Amino acid sequence: MKNKEIYEKDILRIEKEKKEIDFLKMIHNFKIYYEDANYEMSIEEFVYNEILKLLYEKYRSIIEEPDYKINEKNNMLEKTYEFINDDTQYKKYKLLKINKYRKLIKIRFFCLKDVRMKTNNYIMLDNHLSEKICEKLKQLKDKKYIKDLSLKPNYYLGILEKIPSAEGIDFGKTFKFENLKEILPTKLVSYEKGENLWINIERNSITFEEISENFEIIEDDIIKTQVIHCEYFEKAGKFYISHIDHEYIFYSIEEYEKRLCDIKQKGKALKKVKTFKIDNSEIPFILDDGTNILLFFLNEYFNSEKLLLEYFENIN
Repeated sequence: MKNKEIYEKDILRIEKEKKEIDFLKMIHNFKIYYEDANYEMSIEEFVYNEILKLLYEKYRSIIEEPDYKINEKNNMLEKTYEFINDDTQYKKYKLLKINKYRKLIKIRFFCLKDVRMKTNNYIMLDNHLSEKICEKLKQLKDKKYIKDLSLKPNYYLGILEKIPSAEGIDFGKTFKFENLKEILPTKLVSYEKGENLWINIERNSITFEEISENFEIIEDDIIKTQVIHCEYFEKAGKFYISHIDHEYIFYSIEEYEKRLCDIKQKGKALKKVKTFKIDNSEIPFILDDGTNILLFFLNEYFNSEKLLLEYFENIN
């Protein structure tokens, strides 16, 4: 759909470049896309919500501290959330577990709500937990595919009484995932983009790590990569996921140079940082709507889209 492509290109340009933009042109493109889509809200509400969403994402990117460590002096969540020390996942991983008191909800966008708090108090989530990720996690939890789910909160906003508007985006169907027993550790390379995608499978465990020549360097010459790890099992001829987590790994320059050719090299420059963790679950690899759930999470976090498609096509 051409109008949708124009709309999405505008959004991507705003998010990536963060430069001054022609708002009149942007709103015009919003309206074109609105007319080409099927929305129940009015065109004014649609444009208003889209602009608020962009402004809020910009606000979150400004106020957030580095994602590789917690500035405890500015950890407003610990100062304002009285039940935080009840959570063993927070003590170990700095994540908040969904339980009988704490729910993942969507008002205008996703956040956490503890029923023990006042009715209008909310816990905001970390900026790396996108609308699509939260939507899929909630769907899987509601269907009881996920038993234990823990999410990374925003430590620096504390408990909020009001949250701004935002709209979610649906995720389409993807490819099938089969023949897990036959796959060996794999390295896929994109010479055009300078990207490597490492896939390691052993003992019903599969780990994806994205290694790029355009790596991100943070303080003290530390290189950040990201990993998605899942554990799976077979039942009645079908594969199910029992565990998934997403985390950032931090390498020294020396460790990273070794990692480029050695899948066993670990990053030990800083402690790993998780954004979400699913445990003790039974999630089908392929959902009822045809979505490959593992590929869904990989597409949400990784940049190596072509390498991912190449890998999933090769194992069918």
